[in-house]
Amino acid sequence: MWNDLAILKLKTPVSFTESIQPISLPVHHLIYNLTYKSVKIIGWGAEKLQGPMSAVPRVIETPVVSIESCASCWCGYVRGPPYPENQLCTLSPDRTACQSVDPCSDFYKFACGGWLRANPIPPTEPSWGQFDIVSDKNHHETR
Repeated sequence: MWNDLAILKLKTPVSFTESIQPISLPVHHLIYNLTYKSVKIIGWGAEKLQGPMSAVPRVIETPVVSIESCASCWCGYVRGPPYPENQLCTLSPDRTACQSVDPCSDFYKFACGGWLRANPIPPTEPSWGQFDIVSDKNHHETR
């Protein structure tokens, strides 16, 4: 999935509160300077593998790693080289903005390739994950 953002045009202005805040979008030239820096990730994905979607946004702070490091750690999950210019990789093996991983069950299955065998990377995509599957499904259902 590329640039997984949505822009909404609202009829009335938004009133910011403690729970309603703007987010900063990355400026193209700054993406290259994020390696080893901490970023916040916000997501509404499944709270556990194949579980229900989160009703509220979940936030984690995590370091950005180089795409080459990501590819070597997650062999098979990141296609390349060459790697897409707009792809970032973060390092939080114990949690994501969508789910927390139970190292005694989910993580073993994920780390040992069970997820990848069940969800192979399509030949047209550089990487593939739960967000991509949901996006692809939504795209096909809304056509």
